[in-house]
Amino acid sequence: MRSDTVIIHFPPVRFQKGLEYLKGITGPMTSVIRDFSALKDEQQMANFKNPSWVSDKMREYREDRDSMNTNEFKNFNSATTAIYLLKSCAKLNLAIYALRDKYRKEEIEMAKNKYNLANDTYSYWNYNPNWAISTDEDVLRIRNAAVKAMDIIQSYSKKHTLPNFEQDFINTIKYSVYGICHRFSVETRTLTEKATETGGNILGSIVAFVFICFSFWLFAKCATSL
Repeated sequence: MRSDTVIIHFPPVRFQKGLEYLKGITGPMTSVIRDFSALKDEQQMANFKNPSWVSDKMREYREDRDSMNTNEFKNFNSATTAIYLLKSCAKLNLAIYALRDKYRKEEIEMAKNKYNLANDTYSYWNYNPNWAISTDEDVLRIRNAAVKAMDIIQSYSKKHTLPNFEQDFINTIKYSVYGICHRFSVETRTLTEKATETGGNILGSIVAFVFICFSFWLFAKCATSL
């Protein structure tokens, strides 16, 4: 498989819209948001660490349950969640780039050895791996990073984040992450979504059964009246 097709299989997550949303959050995390937003690349974002006072502040909020219902906490929690997810997406992108660079290095070596890239390596260039069963560490690094990002998306609190946080931030990232998860046949539905779908299927089956029974009864009634 060519190195340039890695990006086709695993499109890097575009999180510019999410980053712009983060910049608009006010409150206790303003200085941290400013520092994170000033980072120049994904490597710096992936390595970013919150100041120690952020953990202390979060602990204070959790010890005082009433404070978790305030707008101040929603701003704080939205900012920490956003930074956590953006860091995770940066790590995911870096894993994708690493796999691409790995294939690129192989291509360079093959060119140095004067392989006939047009003929001898046709099967190599057109090889389409089954990512779901791959044991390649570089591939698994992408899978694990995608699952990590998915877990953050599915575990954030709607109650304790800003209004429209899902629409204006989560959804700008969610579908790219889920698309990569699907490459690995990773289940992206939450337990609630699966339960709702199962309940809907059961209800649909019951309705269909009742309709069939009614049809047979109506047919029998018509037959006996002839």
